[in-house]
Amino acid sequence: MASAQLSVAPCRRAGPQKRLATPALAMVGLLAAGATALATRAGPAITPDGVSYLRMARGLRPLEHPPGHFPDGYPLALSAVHSLGLGMVSGGRWLGVLLVALNVFLAGLYTLGIASPPWAVGVAVGVAAATPLALLHTGLYSEPLFVTTMLGWLLAVRSERIAVVAVAGSLATAAFLIRYAGAALILAGLVLLWSRRPRLRAYAAGAATPLAVWVPFRLTSGPVTSRRLVWHPPAAMTVLDGARSLAAWATGMKGGALAGLVVAAVATLLLIRVRRLPGGEALGIVAASYLVVLASTIALFDAQTPLDGRLVAPLQLLVILACPAVATMPARHWLTAGLVIIVAVTAVATTRQQSNLPRGILDFQRSPTVAAAGRLQGRVISNGPGAIWLMTNREAQWIPELTDPHTGLRNPTFDQEIARLRTQLADDGHVVWLDEYGYRTYLPAEAELVRDLDLRLVERLPDGAVYQPASSLGPLAASGT
Repeated sequence: MASAQLSVAPCRRAGPQKRLATPALAMVGLLAAGATALATRAGPAITPDGVSYLRMARGLRPLEHPPGHFPDGYPLALSAVHSLGLGMVSGGRWLGVLLVALNVFLAGLYTLGIASPPWAVGVAVGVAAATPLALLHTGLYSEPLFVTTMLGWLLAVRSERIAVVAVAGSLATAAFLIRYAGAALILAGLVLLWSRRPRLRAYAAGAATPLAVWVPFRLTSGPVTSRRLVWHPPAAMTVLDGARSLAAWATGMKGGALAGLVVAAVATLLLIRVRRLPGGEALGIVAASYLVVLASTIALFDAQTPLDGRLVAPLQLLVILACPAVATMPARHWLTAGLVIIVAVTAVATTRQQSNLPRGILDFQRSPTVAAAGRLQGRVISNGPGAIWLMTNREAQWIPELTDPHTGLRNPTFDQEIARLRTQLADDGHVVWLDEYGYRTYLPAEAELVRDLDLRLVERLPDGAVYQPASSLGPLAASGT
């Protein structure tokens, strides 16, 4: 009976097991949702990207990203949840709770189509326990919604029904409208269905339909993307950093590059081997397409793209889905036991991280500098305008970028932007510097900003400072120095 549990082929107990599998998958999804709700009871994690999503959901321009930097899919989802009567932040939290349950269930449902019910439940548990994949559901990130569309695509693209294949094409475009890396799904579908022309035509039609609606909207509301086409192939350090991120798949924490390379080798073997399972070939094709899109993005658009846990999370999902391939290998019992140990280790790591969840920008609720910024009159310029807006509902302006954060090249209009900013500040303007964002090396340093704008200190606070142009220095500023 033990071998029957490990086999991907149907067994005598497959009927009863399959009937029990669906409620078991739903239970695992609900448990994951409960853990996510508990972890985010004080609020979800919000990064600067999350602030941009919130502003886009409200129809406002991002403060720390140029228009078109992010696609519209995830902000539209936040706006839809908000329309149900929830606040934007709390709505984003509950959207993450819903998506973790859905993603865990869909991952198991997909596995149920290529392997036995025990493997389907095991994969669902693996997705619920995975670091960083599970943790992304605790913040305002677009990746969980992207994963939902990816899983829907995997379920639909293998269908023999033309209408369902057309839905797969629409889901691929939806993934692109959530994250531009979703172009990988469009590409993967074309490769997978190339030799099956009726299904290929249905897929292409399904993919084109949402684009026909989105492109005119984007062209009339702003640029499709702000990223310039510049050649900068991935550097060795970028690849090594990506390898360190992969180590978390096995240990629950970012590790050494060597450990990450071992994980990458095992992951590649699983994605190759899973092709032996019916319908499993799509996993490797999607993974290869995703890597091609990532490499192209770094080489042509964004040299500073970090291969961190967020970016490689879709690959982690694909590898987890490929784990049933272990049952086709020699010594499958030992290998399965190894997978169980990895799931247990990552589950412990994920639970620990959920119990001490960093809330990102929500931690600025206790920031003296942000509170001071909310009380200022006139124009406010800051290296952290997103935090000021989210905490005080006060509009602030982004500091001119010294270098392009995507290409690493010097901003050719920086001097003109500084001169224009000096004029804008002359009429009762302030500069608010947040120490938390001192790592943003593409912005001028605090001392450089003070020099270039001829600023004088108004008030030094524990986590930042407030400045005013020397030309408008008044008694308040004099007392703050």
